[in-house]
Amino acid sequence: MTKGPTGGRVRLTALSLALAACISGGAHAQSNTTGTISGQAGSGDTITAISDDTGFQRSITAGADGSFRFSSLPAGRYRITRTGPDGTATTREVVVNTGTGSSVSFADAATSTLDAVQVRGMAAVNPIDLSSVESTTIFTEAQLDALPVARNITDVALLAPGTVKGDPRFGNVASFGGSSAAENVYYINGFNVTNIVTGLAFNQVPFEAIAEQQLKTGGYGAEFGRSLGGVINVTTKRGTNEWHGGANVFWSPDGLSKGRYAAHDVERDGTYRIIETDSKVDKVVYNVYGGGPLVKDKLFFFGLFQGQDTGEVEAFEGGHDRSTID
Repeated sequence: MTKGPTGGRVRLTALSLALAACISGGAHAQSNTTGTISGQAGSGDTITAISDDTGFQRSITAGADGSFRFSSLPAGRYRITRTGPDGTATTREVVVNTGTGSSVSFADAATSTLDAVQVRGMAAVNPIDLSSVESTTIFTEAQLDALPVARNITDVALLAPGTVKGDPRFGNVASFGGSSAAENVYYINGFNVTNIVTGLAFNQVPFEAIAEQQLKTGGYGAEFGRSLGGVINVTTKRGTNEWHGGANVFWSPDGLSKGRYAAHDVERDGTYRIIETDSKVDKVVYNVYGGGPLVKDKLFFFGLFQGQDTGEVEAFEGGHDRSTID
């Protein structure tokens, strides 16, 4: 980090975790990074799930009662094909979200000879997941880009039912269901990134690298341990069979910033020193990103470079210690 003569700060960040190679068809055991597909077909039908984005493919046979279930599927869009004993095939499209189940039914195709037209809303927000008792809200990349909220995971989390803004003296955190803001847990691609000392801080990735943000407000399983409040589960973008890239710049003028800062005690003894100041911050964030296949259907690449230029205006004029909290 460097500081210029006008108080500006420049920070450059490389998203190294997204540069890691992703191999299609690998094991995905944790439900906090994968989803499921279940439904009904004819007894003995062959059901195949195919992802055009990564070439991932899996086939199973429907049970005696016609039920089938694909577990531990990477999030994304799938083509689900039912092939009957007579060789006829029927295809449906479905979107799999992280940690939730999607339903597909072929019962009409297996038992009826009448032509039918089905209308399905593929972009519906928060469809009811009948396979789980969790209270979950999911925001996809497209929804995050369209939401008129600040570009950080806390402001997105406040859109979930039962969430409110946490005490601003502890930073930009949310409270779930009336619990303390220090009782939440934060995950990135299945890894717990919560500050284990205070519970109030967490590691973050650039907002542009988020493919999906999942918010759990109740009923979630044991894989989300160490939490009495809510869960914020982030899945990052990854490469696919098509090359994609882009760049953008976001400017936050100092007139929109707040003149308050919070700092916890460096001794980590549980005390917090709250500093209130009239300083304003002018910030510019810029991103360059891209990804695609290194080996089609097998090996993929995604990388993101983020820079940030932050300048303080009237730094600490009128600033003073506001309070100390034990």
